[in-house]
Amino acid sequence: MLSCLLAAMTNAHRCSDTACCNHCLVNIVKNSGIVICGDHNIVQVGIPEKNLKASRHVKIKELEVSEHRRRKRCDRRRLKRLQRNDSSRSTSPTTDEDSRNACTLHDIALENEIANFQQALQVFRFCITPLHPLRDDGLWNEFERAAENLLGEAAGDMTRRIIISLERSVVLSIKKELERSEEMINSVASEISQTSGSIRLLLEVLSKCYMAGTYRRRKMLGNAEECLKIAKKVASGFPPCLAVAILLYEEGSWQRDFASLLTGSRNEPASDKAKEKAKKLMQCCIDMCCRLDREVYVRKQNFAVCKMALIDLRCESSVSRRKRISLKSIEEAKKSLDTLQSDYYSQREVQSAKIQRLIAKVDFNYRLEKYEEAEKFGQEALKMAKKLEYNLDVIPLEERLLDIRKKMTPSNSEVFRHVSGIIESSSSKNNTPYSSEFDDKL
Repeated sequence: MLSCLLAAMTNAHRCSDTACCNHCLVNIVKNSGIVICGDHNIVQVGIPEKNLKASRHVKIKELEVSEHRRRKRCDRRRLKRLQRNDSSRSTSPTTDEDSRNACTLHDIALENEIANFQQALQVFRFCITPLHPLRDDGLWNEFERAAENLLGEAAGDMTRRIIISLERSVVLSIKKELERSEEMINSVASEISQTSGSIRLLLEVLSKCYMAGTYRRRKMLGNAEECLKIAKKVASGFPPCLAVAILLYEEGSWQRDFASLLTGSRNEPASDKAKEKAKKLMQCCIDMCCRLDREVYVRKQNFAVCKMALIDLRCESSVSRRKRISLKSIEEAKKSLDTLQSDYYSQREVQSAKIQRLIAKVDFNYRLEKYEEAEKFGQEALKMAKKLEYNLDVIPLEERLLDIRKKMTPSNSEVFRHVSGIIESSSSKNNTPYSSEFDDKL
């Protein structure tokens, strides 16, 4: 099986600065004085000459032990075959060459498995490379034209048709057409079951992650959790790839929404625990996206940094906005906002990520009681969300602006009644019965 990515990320040291796009994994060879940075970059740590020979001896000894264990495994396999041959009175001889061939065939099978998964990833990248930039900037007509062109080029390729349908379901979810999004994902479920091997594993993870996002926005957190459990089990052996980054982001978003659900209840410790877990998952997502950014288009890191700021500020609903937060939480949120102003993130900011950054600035200024600044950023974000049809953000922004106006003016003022009327009107025109209090994104 392929190595488990999540365990590797947990056990490895990583840079704490979220603005850094060159996060590297650091491994220390025990007692050897050797440090391996990133992809096999070996650095010899300065050690006394008298210990250098010892460290080399240890390294050689480790290799000898490893080789000895490999031979023992092959010997055990050979012994079992001999026992089976004896019991069946087989006249076919078993040699050391047979054992070596068995080990070699195992290595070849593993290499083929990795190669097949890389081929599956290439098909996925081929489809998303023209689609994701258009999606992230809200260019829906261009997105549809690109999708149709891909379908034309696919010429009956079922895998590409499935991927394009899944990406279209995400667009429907962004526009808050949540039932249609769910129907589209379900419509390709039978086709996914007809695929096999690595491509099926990849499609299963993507479909479950996208469905989890749709369920979250419909407040069906139990259903979303089940989808994520399946996706996590299937992806447990995946190498670093965009599918795993999407899974990390969805897991973090679920934890954040679960924590928000508990806000104001008697189970505040569970809420705090979920928020911390959400931040850790988002940090893992950021680290991975920064690594993948060199080989594939990815902007999840921008959304994840925004989400970390929003988690610290805890302004998801009117109930949470009424609760006070610590100065430490505000300071942590400021670090995330400063990170988004760095060259790496600002140069990669897409329109949908900008909306999320503006929402985070609304919440940040609200916590600082700078209500005029909060209103300014809120109005800008609301205008963008309506223009680009990021309908998931419209009602949460209107609710924020309403609470800001309450802070700025008496509740019986004409201004308050005007803003309240706008929100009621917008809610009545919404074409789905579901309203999100959370700023859910891709």
